[in-house]
Amino acid sequence: MGEQERMFVGLYLCSTGLDLDIKEQVRKIVVACGGRFQDDLDAETTTHLIAEAVGSLKHRAAVAHELPVVSPRWVFESFRAEKLLDVKDFGLRVLEGLGICTTGLTMEEKETVAQLAETHSAQYDGRLELGFTSVLIAQHPEGAKYEAAVANDIPVVHIGWLYACLEGQMLVDEDEFALRPEAEEVSLQPTFIAVNQQKEAQELVNELPEIVTRHRRNQNEKDEEEDEDGDEDWMELFDGCVFYLLGFPPRMNTLLQRLVRTGMGTIYHNVVIRQVTHVVVSASLSDKHTLEAIRTRVIAANSEGEVHFVSAGWILDCVKCLDLQPEELYPVEFDVHAPEPAPGAAAGASKVLLAAPVEQPVAEVHEEDNSEEVALSEDLLQNGDGSSILTTPEKPSSKKKRTHIFAGYSFLLLCRNPEDKHMIKPMLKELRGERGGAEAIALAAIDFPHVDPEQFSFVSHAVVCTGAVMDEQKALKMQEHIHSIQRDQRLNEAEEDNDAEVDEEDGRPRKRARHKPRQRMLQFVSDLWVNCSLAARTKLSFSSHELFGVSANYPRALFTSPVPLPGFHDVVASTSVYIGIEQLVVVELLRVAGAHVTRKLNTNNTHLICLKPWGMKFDKATKWGLHVVKARWVVDSLLQGKRLSEDIPDFQVVEGDESSSFTHLTSEETVMSQSSPRSSTT
Repeated sequence: MGEQERMFVGLYLCSTGLDLDIKEQVRKIVVACGGRFQDDLDAETTTHLIAEAVGSLKHRAAVAHELPVVSPRWVFESFRAEKLLDVKDFGLRVLEGLGICTTGLTMEEKETVAQLAETHSAQYDGRLELGFTSVLIAQHPEGAKYEAAVANDIPVVHIGWLYACLEGQMLVDEDEFALRPEAEEVSLQPTFIAVNQQKEAQELVNELPEIVTRHRRNQNEKDEEEDEDGDEDWMELFDGCVFYLLGFPPRMNTLLQRLVRTGMGTIYHNVVIRQVTHVVVSASLSDKHTLEAIRTRVIAANSEGEVHFVSAGWILDCVKCLDLQPEELYPVEFDVHAPEPAPGAAAGASKVLLAAPVEQPVAEVHEEDNSEEVALSEDLLQNGDGSSILTTPEKPSSKKKRTHIFAGYSFLLLCRNPEDKHMIKPMLKELRGERGGAEAIALAAIDFPHVDPEQFSFVSHAVVCTGAVMDEQKALKMQEHIHSIQRDQRLNEAEEDNDAEVDEEDGRPRKRARHKPRQRMLQFVSDLWVNCSLAARTKLSFSSHELFGVSANYPRALFTSPVPLPGFHDVVASTSVYIGIEQLVVVELLRVAGAHVTRKLNTNNTHLICLKPWGMKFDKATKWGLHVVKARWVVDSLLQGKRLSEDIPDFQVVEGDESSSFTHLTSEETVMSQSSPRSSTT
């Protein structure tokens, strides 16, 4: 029972929305087992939020500060098991506990909402009921339900809110999709979103030569190589982006296609799931059912995270900023009382596009279109100014505050050689620098099982670096020793806090000092996760890529061979079609292997690492006779400890091949071979 009594030591729990009897049971268990139970959520001290439903102010604050939000079952089941269970098994679903009501929707839409609500742990009821209804989904800001919801401060949203929640796998702020009274502010009506966007698109097309020149200048400041194709009218911006344009009149469609193709993007004329990445919706779309049908198809194919529904403003701002912007900031929006187009003009063309999207009535576009052509661009890790492709550019502000992504963390790099200049020294510099903001030291991995745990109790992350070899069982035992010391430190901190609170004998509460950061428990992570997080300028989730989990919480290197690999020093590689986290991973693996990675593709390159056999880079690489291979070539070379032949069939880029280049690395067989004595002596 001794361990059970200390189970929650160092943890500060808070609750929201619980029934009083359940809240009291949770409080008693937490306090009895050494934890603290708070009424108020404090981002500095609270470690967990206990809730049965999403949407409360505390829940939104916890999510914003990346605090675990778990069901009361986590407390009860941990108490029964006499050990802390994994919070991931007790998290809340996206819509859990919400009461959803609808008004003004079609029968089909109501059935879809009810089905999605049930699937994601919400409750649907066609009757609006105070105390039950959390959100009202409406088609128009009118009717008895709408009036009742507004009178009782129940959020009223468009159905797009529901799809946005499911796409992002998080509760989206209702204000972004709020339905407001049409006569609420006369000055806002009518709105001409589509008209203004077309003006803006025309201006950007007129300025394209200057925009391309500016983009190339920025890139040349970063790249050592001179641009081999300086006379071509394109820039590398939309690599890996495949667009479907929905409901635009001919002129706007032509302008958007020009911007997309200049940015090396691709345009499809039908929605191919697993291919299309962005559905761009016109603000003047008249047939909303087509949009909802596409959304339903995407959800049915479990592709919510792969297809973004955005307004045309996303493309326009990407071109203006010369950087991909966060899609979440550009939800689909529609004109209010937009002027009716002339008969047979825009509206008629819109219907033609929706009914038979392959038929393009404009000759200029028709000549350019090729449903199999995929023009792509390469935005590797950073833009020309060093900013990340995965973060939003910060606008100048007097209150601008620099944040360190690993502030408060302490890293111990477990490696073959702490003096290694290829990987270890640069990683230490990045972790300690402005971007990382952490403490970091390096240690030979074979020495880790023999260190004094007292001296390393400050470490929060033990980074298992590529090429590191150690006795895994001894390393786990050392982790247990360090955990024991860290638990004691947490207990001492908790007791000091208790003493400070009860010391009120003179009748005046003693002013407490600012709470210092909690002692973090040591966990094993991979160097791949660390470097990709540094490149993305944000702490990535272990679940965001399959390779991040291989070394998570286990002392095992992804690759045990020494790096850089023989033969990779003369590899000059660029990538194509890989986007987001996967692109970060591919680039990092190339650099670990010893290759030189370039953003642009030119005749100096030797390799193109390509996901699919299409696009401008693929065509050029084929024309120039470069090696065109999948990322698996790099992965298997790192596994084997040498540069493998690019001609092996598994490395070829083949149309229709949907296999992952990484899944085989996470298999049990591969993991065991990586941990075998044979690999240890490589």
